[in-house]
Parts: sequence; structure tokens; C-alpha cells
Amino acid sequence: MNKCTLKMIREEITDYDGIEDNEDWTLNSVDNVVRFLTTYAGLHEEPEEVFCVIGLNTKHKLTDFWVVSRGSLNESLVTPREAFKRLIIGNSLACILAHSHPSGDVTPSPCDMKMTKRMTDAGKLLGIEVLDHVIIGDGFYSFAREGII
Repeated sequence: MNKCTLKMIREEITDYDGIEDNEDWTLNSVDNVVRFLTTYAGLHEEPEEVFCVIGLNTKHKLTDFWVVSRGSLNESLVTPREAFKRLIIGNSLACILAHSHPSGDVTPSPCDMKMTKRMTDAGKLLGIEVLDHVIIGDGFYSFAREGII
């Protein structure tokens, strides 16, 4: 029988150009989320669909950010398994989902709607609240602001 161990190493987020160690990234409004996704993640400049997850602590401060999937011009395949893995390991309380629409049109597709429901259902099951799903293009679309989440 094989044995394995898992060790978690906590690292500070310093991978994003321009983020100061003392900068307060409390993502408690869609405007702050969009500013982070465009200014520091460059999601609006991606040539293909990119799906990202932002992990948040109990005070909704940024604890983790990563690209889950890079897709084609008009779709990106994402499953709850990939999206929630690091959130579970990192002990996140909540998260924000985000992806780009390279076409610029931020109107959610039927697939976007279905995936958002699937992710929010998975989050409820895991005890990790999905606070929003933001689509970035020429502007942004917030599922929370529209009352869908």
C-alpha cells in the first residue's frame, strides 16, 4: 500500500506587478473585483477565454488567485473539481469566479449561465460561498449585480 502526505506551504501573494505588500485587496464590491481583474490580472487583454478563481478569507480579502482554464476564442472548459481544489486546500471561505470574453460582448451565454449554477451549487455543498461571477470584456457583467447569484 502506498502512503502519501500533503503539506501546505502558505505564501504571500506577490506575483502580480504593482501590488504592494500593504495594499488592501478587500474585494467587497464588483468595482474592486473588476479593478483587480483588469489592472493586475489583465483579463480584458486575453486573446482567448480564460477562467479564473479568486479565493477570499473571512473578511473578503484576497488570499489566492489563479487561472483554472484557458480555452478557445469562445469557450473554456471548467469543472467544480478544478475550480474548488485550491479553495479547499487554502481554507477559503468564499470565492469570486471570473472569465474573459475576447469578443468584448459581456452578455452571458447559456453555457455561462449553466456553469455559474453548477459552481454555486458545488460551493454550497462544500461550504464555500460563490459571491459573484464576473465576465470581463468591453466592460463587465456581474451575476451578483444582476441578481442571478
